[in-house]
Amino acid sequence: MSKQGISCGLDFPVVPDLQACISKTLQNNYSFVVFPIAHPRFRRNYVLGKPSVGGFTRCDMILSAPDWTTRIVGKMSSYLNVDVPSPVARQRYEDCMNEELSYCRGLGLSAIMLNLHGKDSNNLSRLIRSYFDNSHHPSLIWVQLPLVCEKTIREFKIKNDDSEEHDEPWQETWKWWSQFHARLEFDKRVGAVLELTPDLPPSHLLHHWLGEPVKAIILPTSIFQTNKKGYPVLSRAHKDFVLQMISRDAQVIITGAHHCNVDYYFIYLHKVWNLRPKENDPMLDFALGWEDYIQTPLQPLADNLDTHTYNVFEKDPIKYNQYQKALVQALLDLKEEEPSYNCTETKEERVNYQPNEDNSNKTDETESHEKSNYKNLESDQGDNKKIKKTFTIMVLGAGRGPLIKAALNASEITGTQIIAVEKNPVAVVVLTALIRELWQGRNVQVVSGDMRYIQQDTQADIIKQNQYPTLCSNSATVTSECRTARRAARADYTAAPAHRTGVESDTSRARSISFVLTHAQDWTFLPSSNARAVFILLSSKCATKRKITDENRSFQEKWEEEFCFISGYKEGSWGDNELSPECLDGAAGLLRPGGISIPCAYTSYVTPVSSARLWAAAKGIAGATGIQNSDKNLETIWVVFMQNKYDIADVQPVFTFNHPSEGIKDSEGEIVRDNKGLPMTDNRRSATLTWEAKQNSVLHGFGGYFDCTLYGEHTLSIVPSTHTKGMISWFPVFIPIKVPP
Repeated sequence: MSKQGISCGLDFPVVPDLQACISKTLQNNYSFVVFPIAHPRFRRNYVLGKPSVGGFTRCDMILSAPDWTTRIVGKMSSYLNVDVPSPVARQRYEDCMNEELSYCRGLGLSAIMLNLHGKDSNNLSRLIRSYFDNSHHPSLIWVQLPLVCEKTIREFKIKNDDSEEHDEPWQETWKWWSQFHARLEFDKRVGAVLELTPDLPPSHLLHHWLGEPVKAIILPTSIFQTNKKGYPVLSRAHKDFVLQMISRDAQVIITGAHHCNVDYYFIYLHKVWNLRPKENDPMLDFALGWEDYIQTPLQPLADNLDTHTYNVFEKDPIKYNQYQKALVQALLDLKEEEPSYNCTETKEERVNYQPNEDNSNKTDETESHEKSNYKNLESDQGDNKKIKKTFTIMVLGAGRGPLIKAALNASEITGTQIIAVEKNPVAVVVLTALIRELWQGRNVQVVSGDMRYIQQDTQADIIKQNQYPTLCSNSATVTSECRTARRAARADYTAAPAHRTGVESDTSRARSISFVLTHAQDWTFLPSSNARAVFILLSSKCATKRKITDENRSFQEKWEEEFCFISGYKEGSWGDNELSPECLDGAAGLLRPGGISIPCAYTSYVTPVSSARLWAAAKGIAGATGIQNSDKNLETIWVVFMQNKYDIADVQPVFTFNHPSEGIKDSEGEIVRDNKGLPMTDNRRSATLTWEAKQNSVLHGFGGYFDCTLYGEHTLSIVPSTHTKGMISWFPVFIPIKVPP
């Protein structure tokens, strides 16, 4: 929502003088006028191909073209119900509606409002689709419906004498809208206009509308109360709901008899807007204007990031501050404790650590490494021993150096060597200049190249990984087997799409949602390949049970991100990244035995969401060639700051990765190693999650989040319940499903 304020309009049931109505509206600070296209009492008989004598409405010359396009919302005749049972009446209403739609198209109105009369809306949706197909610049369609159907509630109370509250009658109008919008395939040019009633549904049912594209809310003057000073006010429940809606860009329309000066209604709504809670959240300020705007994930391995992207990421001081705190704690622990340990162990576990005295399995290489590590030890045999050791910090994907600055600040507690690894030639130039001008004499070295293939004599005690966030799971693999699997998978996907997915329907009404989420490698990294989604939906049982399977995706299951040894951020918004985990596994030889990885662990989370706006936006994205590919778009992960969405259930964890990662073992229990002598890792993941849906909802996809443990107690998180305050580096991901159940 724009910080400038609230947008309000006035609804006129009858407009004898349109110019006077517009003047009155603007004088009272309202933004637009809603009025009927034809007189409400004019029930005409339209004959196809024969125009009405004298026309059916006023001439468009009474207003200028800018006024028609910016100040007017046309309201269709309310009696036009094109889904009535009578075929004669249905045809008559259909002809009249097409006539009014054609007139509005000629006026160039920004929006047209029509009524939704009930759950039967097949013919209406057909007419709207035909209108969109035959118009070069169609107006937006605003569908007016009451928030509560009073008739349904009365009939339900008559049939059910018990005093227990039921949700079903309160959801009737939402079902009307949901079915109508689904018939239009959730077209983003269609929005809902809710007319508030004196009685509101329970709060958990009102939250349903948070995931719908509500364009405006209608406030009848009859629901306003009069305070002690004689001014109109809303009840607390109505005020809270109005504030929720206008915070999601909904406009307000005042309708009904004016019991006081019409300006008072606007003044009150403006005060409600200004009295909203002021949240001092940098993320909200940073995301202003980007709400529900889906973006293509970055690919920092396939593409070199530009200066603008680096500038955006470097604006987040919280993230680098957390990394610096984690580095300080890690260096202090390394300085105080000689035994190797895992970074996920607690302080008490490390204090009680007992070193293994059995040196029978120690190799010559390990012994040589230990001697080199302690070559700089200085001991005072007379007093307490004072040990001085130079630690090596390696920053993988150093970018333009923000993590190097954090490492330099943290390393003031002890002697430290910093090695920065970066493949982007633009960033390498920046790092070289910083070493020459600012970090001269600070023992910082730049290595230009891919972290997977560089050869480094010195092994790191701590490795910092600076992987810029991408929200796509484009894992870059280093083994020839995986490359072969990729090529075979791409050929299989393009050659035989028919066998990939089978759909099985059931009429089960169990109120739960269950699906299998596979840690799969995304396909946008492959040239000319199709982006693939990372989940397999087993069933969504709130409405219809569907089973979607894919037998040839096992080779895809390499996706979640791994943070290579200490201090870097290779994770994306779902804990995934093109650089992780395979790139980090390929660079595992750069970390000495017992070294520390920061972050050392991270977990991805997912929650089912209902958001017609996000689903329609994802479907309508055009590719680089300007051609829309809806099938591909609905099988791709998107980065988005989600605002217009409804969380159907709570967030649940999905995949967890730890670093350094453990190698896979053969049938004899021995660790399998690659040609470099490094443990081979298997990053395939799958999980089955089940939620209980407490009310009917339309599942459009899943929201993805992550959190990670940097070191010790220092963490980063974008999970809503544990979001790191002030951090702006990552937006969540939206994972659409191809066919909402």
